[in-house]
Amino acid sequence: MAQNLVPNPGFESYMHFPDSYGDWNFCHGWYNCSGDGSPDYLHTSGTSVANLPDCGLAQIYPYDGNAAMGFSTYRSDFEHREYISTELTSPLITGETYIVSFWLTNGESDWYSGTGTNHIGIYFSNAMPDQGATNTINVTPQVDITDIIWLTDWQYFEFSYTATEDFSQITIGNFFEDVNTETNIFYELADNPTRSEYIIDNIYVGLVPEPETIVIDTALCLGTSYFLPDGSEIFSSTIDTTILSGADGADSIIISNVTFISSVVVEQTVQICEATSYVLPDGNYAYSEGIYTSVISTAGGCDSTIVTTIIISTAPEITVLAPVYICTDAEAISLEAFPSGGIFEGPGIIENNFNPQLAEGEGTYTLSYTLIMNECSFIQEFTITVIENLAMAGTDQTINFGERFILHGTTAGEIKWSPDTDLSCNTCDSPSGLINQTTTFLLESINEYGCYAADEVTITVLHEGPDSVFVPNTFTPNGDGINDYFIPLGLAINKIVHFQVYNRWGELIYSEENITPESANQGWDGKFNGTEVQEGVYIYTAEIEYLSGIITQLKGNITLIK
Repeated sequence: MAQNLVPNPGFESYMHFPDSYGDWNFCHGWYNCSGDGSPDYLHTSGTSVANLPDCGLAQIYPYDGNAAMGFSTYRSDFEHREYISTELTSPLITGETYIVSFWLTNGESDWYSGTGTNHIGIYFSNAMPDQGATNTINVTPQVDITDIIWLTDWQYFEFSYTATEDFSQITIGNFFEDVNTETNIFYELADNPTRSEYIIDNIYVGLVPEPETIVIDTALCLGTSYFLPDGSEIFSSTIDTTILSGADGADSIIISNVTFISSVVVEQTVQICEATSYVLPDGNYAYSEGIYTSVISTAGGCDSTIVTTIIISTAPEITVLAPVYICTDAEAISLEAFPSGGIFEGPGIIENNFNPQLAEGEGTYTLSYTLIMNECSFIQEFTITVIENLAMAGTDQTINFGERFILHGTTAGEIKWSPDTDLSCNTCDSPSGLINQTTTFLLESINEYGCYAADEVTITVLHEGPDSVFVPNTFTPNGDGINDYFIPLGLAINKIVHFQVYNRWGELIYSEENITPESANQGWDGKFNGTEVQEGVYIYTAEIEYLSGIITQLKGNITLIK
């Protein structure tokens, strides 16, 4: 059965159980066309007149499940119609043919109504039609029951409808006015013998299923018979076409190709995999290539000779293109194999790529390529060795300015230190050097497989020791070119930021800033405002910036001698 386009077709989905009024709006998805006609939602868990099977309209169980819907098609005292309407789950398709069906009854025993009518119909539209008061909706239904219906039990109705538009709404009820509605009283003892009430369940709208074609090829021995799908018996070869209608409205086309023969000779070729067997028609096993003849006798005397040619599928020559070695930190590489179309498996493999970073570290890995041909599996194993280089530059060191250092490097390949300007050798395990400022050395290595490794070590140079700066305690500015200037000295000095000299009374007699070691004849020349000062003891202060960037303050006495 095709998809049902009617939502909640059996009224099983609800918002509330119906009460004594059987309100239609308690049922999920169904409406009453905005009029005063009030269909009755009925449920086995309803109360009072809305309870099935003893509801106010009749005594009847739902056809299926626990719910049904009641609606009125006629009453004699005034024009009265009740409609139920809902939007289809998807619109009809113009030109397509649909099965439209439902189950209908008036109920039995002490009925609320006693009149049966015709024109119970279904109207498809693009929007829900409006009902004024309880009046008839004057439209032409596409599906209509023209006979008067009166049912004490459930009856199935089915129609075929070809859509003329892409309708999206379905409405059920009597769309003919009283003058065009035929009636007949069937139960005069009813509470309302001239009123007509119906109960509906399991509404269906779906495409007509495509007919299924079944082909039956049958070979029989002469002297036997065969029954065709329509029940007729045949004794000779024939091709018969039988059309059968199913319960779901779909036809089945059965084509019977019946052949009567005196004997059957069948030749077949079978491919099997290596180290497997094949069961021949006579039950014996074949393990190797060759031609095997099997004769099968039947009770009717129609022997069958089956000639089976066995071919063993030999393993193809498989070539895998993969590296023998790869570095641990290398990017994933693509694997190839011929013939293609197989599956690579093993550690570090994702689809057709090998990623050494996803393997389990350094080592040799056995991987496989599986190719399936003629339903046989062929496996080619191969190996990839993951190589890891090593570079250890040693621990960081701290030395005093002027001390010599020694590096201690370990690698699994070639050695290269940088920067190499201050080293005794840049390709040795343990080069030595002399530096005047903190330096970080890089140890790099490339092994025979091209794998790279690197490590760093930092040599920190301390410039704060007493030997880092020399400050004379006397100087002789007599113009002989020796010891004519007074200034702090030292190879570790980057610059003298501030340098001042005071006399014994605290008077500033010399000041200079940003003196660099490269500056010649820098410092105090023993003069104040161009005039030579007297011999004696003077006080100095200095702010020194070392090559390391560290700044320190110095203070002391200097004796001037002429």
